[in-house]
Amino acid sequence: MNRGQWQPVFESTALPGGAAREFWVQGVAGFALRLHGHLGAFVNHCPHQGLPLNWRPHDFLSVDRLHIVCANHGAVFDCYSGHCLGGPCAGGGLAPWDVREQDGMIEVCTPPPPFR
Repeated sequence: MNRGQWQPVFESTALPGGAAREFWVQGVAGFALRLHGHLGAFVNHCPHQGLPLNWRPHDFLSVDRLHIVCANHGAVFDCYSGHCLGGPCAGGGLAPWDVREQDGMIEVCTPPPPFR
C-alpha cells in the first residue's frame, strides 16, 4: 500500500500515446511516458553517471518508441520496468515513480523514489 501523497504534474492531454514528458516534483526531475496503453514514470537520472537521460525537452524514447535511451551514453532501458537492457549501465535500472491518471491529470506519488 502506498502511503505517499499524489501530486498532479501535468494534464493528461499533454501526454499522447507514444510520447514522454518531463516534470519536477519536490526538486526531483522525472518523466512520464505513455506507450501501448501503458502509463509509466521514472526519475530522470541515469544510473551510469547520474546525468539526466535527455538532451532535449521531453526526448527520452528511441526512434521506434520501444525503449528509453540515455542521450549521454546510449544506455537502453525497458519502458515498463526501467531495467537497463544495454550500455554502460548494465545491471542497473531507472527508479520507477508510482503514477496514475485521474480527473484529466497525470499524477505521481510523493515523496520521489530514491535513485538507483
